[in-house]
Amino acid sequence: MNETIFDYKSWVERAQGFTSRISQLTSRFDEIQIENAVAPPLTTEELGELLAKIDGVVPLQLQQFWLTASRHCACHYVLEGEETLYGGANFLDALEFPTHILNCREWGEDSEDGDLWNRALPIIAMNNGDYLALDAAENSDDTSVVYLAHDDESFVLAPSFTSFLQTWEM
Repeated sequence: MNETIFDYKSWVERAQGFTSRISQLTSRFDEIQIENAVAPPLTTEELGELLAKIDGVVPLQLQQFWLTASRHCACHYVLEGEETLYGGANFLDALEFPTHILNCREWGEDSEDGDLWNRALPIIAMNNGDYLALDAAENSDDTSVVYLAHDDESFVLAPSFTSFLQTWEM
């Protein structure tokens, strides 16, 4: 699939559909919690204002996600029974992006992977303080997705944002 024409809006719609269908698993789980909230995309003006607040370059593919799909996508679930399962997409709100970048810089001060934390553009905040982020050091419109571990070694999760979404959906 050509990554330059990836349909982010359709990806978000499929994520919403999957999350909605999770409720059909009630026979296997005692409790199911679902959040299925998708904010509208950013306007071109909002994107311009956001980019002016950020020290660095935001890859084109993330900008396209914000402009065509959603500025904040929260399609996730918690399934509780004998085991607890968590999953889904919970992308940070683009309008809160500068705050999360500052959080990453702060974590980077005490991390062995400080250089990576300092150049990272966070896209998903994990409940344990870790982040999924784009590696802004790469000179590309579709940079790699990295797992930023605050108490362990960080690592590359996917070669690009688009391939990350494609693999997540498989």
